[in-house]
Amino acid sequence: MIWPKQRFIDVLLQAGVGAALPYLEDRVRDSMAPSAVEGDREHVIATAQRIIEEWESRVGHPTYGGERKEANRSEMLTLLGAIADATLLDRFVDGVVTRDYDGTENEALVAQLHLLEAAKASDLLTRLALDNTADLTVAYVDLLSRLVAQAVRKFLR
Repeated sequence: MIWPKQRFIDVLLQAGVGAALPYLEDRVRDSMAPSAVEGDREHVIATAQRIIEEWESRVGHPTYGGERKEANRSEMLTLLGAIADATLLDRFVDGVVTRDYDGTENEALVAQLHLLEAAKASDLLTRLALDNTADLTVAYVDLLSRLVAQAVRKFLR
């Protein structure tokens, strides 16, 4: 069966958010190519929004067959950095990373925070800390050390 382009992401999402990330990665790469056509960026943003919506809504919901492709928050953060849309990044960190945080996304999170205004980044990191440090102190200390290292590198330039 051939699916309409605008519905393809929904088909992939039936297998889990992780199944849709390679498609988003391909669309991001295509939209950045010199041969990109008008409307590619809008399609990429709409696709990323749809993935985030699904990620926010799917907490422990089984799929047909009971298996899902594991989603990778670091990969999504990197893709959102390539898209360079602060609103999408903010929504993903606020709605998904904060809820599911385990520290594996620290490197990617630090690398993308420059897209956000300082006050917004501060608010998100504060919420992340308040919601998670009781259980994940080591992960949050790692995040803070990465943020400090990044700030020192910028200062020394």
